[in-house]
This record gives sequence, structure tokens and C-alpha cells, in this order.
Amino acid sequence: EPSFSPMPLAESFIPRLLTITEIKDVRGDASTAVARGKKKYVLDLAVDLSWSFQTDATNPKSIASGTASFPDISADAIHDADPLDCIVSVDNTTPQNARAVVDSHIKSETQGLRPAVLELCTKLLTDFRASK
Repeated sequence: EPSFSPMPLAESFIPRLLTITEIKDVRGDASTAVARGKKKYVLDLAVDLSWSFQTDATNPKSIASGTASFPDISADAIHDADPLDCIVSVDNTTPQNARAVVDSHIKSETQGLRPAVLELCTKLLTDFRASK
């Protein structure tokens, strides 16, 4: 079962932690094959999750939240450390002032959620290869 730790978001005016609140769905296959005498590890997954972070340090009810879908997580993409495709949805209750942080840490290919999911997938692939 994957586990996520809250990650600090780099916004200096308000300390925030990004939290994966739910892994809604994991679909796909993992298998091995032998081709030309070499073992290949095939991983083809799709993951849907929910995320949130507090937008105002003085108001614990001020929350930005939404979902992220990673429709195409493959062993090749993980091995190449390619940015994962991600479809982000932001809940309409998210405060407008949080949109910049959503753009910089939820939608970004280089920081925040997407690299963290890629890192977790890299560990998953490493564990998969070690188990077979």
C-alpha cells in the first residue's frame, strides 16, 4: 500500500503542507516477460487520488482541495524519469488566493505533487523488480 507524507509547499508567506487525502483508485497490470533471454518488467498503471492543503495558517477550515488523475504510469516513463501525465481538478470551494500554489505545486512537472508521485512510482518499480 503506497504511503505519502505531507510535503511542505514553498510559499514563504504561509506555511502549508500538501496531503494526499485519499487514493481513490489504482488500475492496471504488472507482469514480467522474457524476450531474447532478458527479463522485462511491464508496469502499466492509472492512479486517481485526492489532495488538499491549508491555505491560511490562522484558519484551519481554509482548505484548497481537488483530485489528480495519473492515467498512464508505465515502467518506461518511470525508468526515463519523464514527467507523469496528470489531469488536475480543483474543488470549487478552493479559495481563489490558492490558485497560484495549485499551479506551482499541484500542476507543476518539476515540484510538488507530480515529482512526489513519480518518486513513489520509482520505489514501486524498484520493489517490483526485487520481488520477481
